[in-house]
Amino acid sequence: MTPEQRLEIMVVGWVQGVLRGDRIEDSVVECKSDWPTDHRKTARQLGALANAAQGAEVFWLIGIDETASTLTTPVTVDLAQWWQQVKSHFDQVPPDLLLDLNVPVDSSHLVVALRFGTSRAPYVVRTGLSGGAEREVPWREGRHTRSAHRHELELILAPTTSLPEVQIYEIWAQGNWDRTEEKRGLQLRVDTTLLFNPKNDNPLLVLEDGVRGKICLYSNPDNPPFTELELAG
Repeated sequence: MTPEQRLEIMVVGWVQGVLRGDRIEDSVVECKSDWPTDHRKTARQLGALANAAQGAEVFWLIGIDETASTLTTPVTVDLAQWWQQVKSHFDQVPPDLLLDLNVPVDSSHLVVALRFGTSRAPYVVRTGLSGGAEREVPWREGRHTRSAHRHELELILAPTTSLPEVQIYEIWAQGNWDRTEEKRGLQLRVDTTLLFNPKNDNPLLVLEDGVRGKICLYSNPDNPPFTELELAG
């Protein structure tokens, strides 16, 4: 699956939830009904989201009003120019704009998805104030943006390890009923190939004796599972 396909699937899921009236629970996603025109405020909001993400990627969705649970029709902008204006309000290093994608979500609406990398946090923004604090490390708390506290700066600088994405590449199972009195039951063999996709450049170590799994077997959809198997690799 390509990064574009993966992002599109994520966006469609988020949008469907918002249109049902749900709030996006993911703290790394921000919805905008239109392209923000206050570029300094935009930089502060994005910097806050990126600082609080602790190394995870963050996403902006342009073209959806989360409060009203509706799709919108944003004005057309030159993304390169818009991003250049937003970047100018960061001190030295902005978040990385990794991907922008137009995602069709119904017959007449597109949502623009922006995916940002946050591996170079902390992100500092210029306040634009004269004679006062010239720079700020913004922080996202819930749906509000504020200045970061000291302990939150420590969280930004502390090394983090993100769990890798795991995909099932191949799975094969074979079961046989043993009807002898001594071993009555199901003999099941499962072979699977997993793909691990690390989210950063840190080494990934998978211990062979640390693999665990569970299989629940159902006799029919109306009955609870009659047994559970604990797997160990």
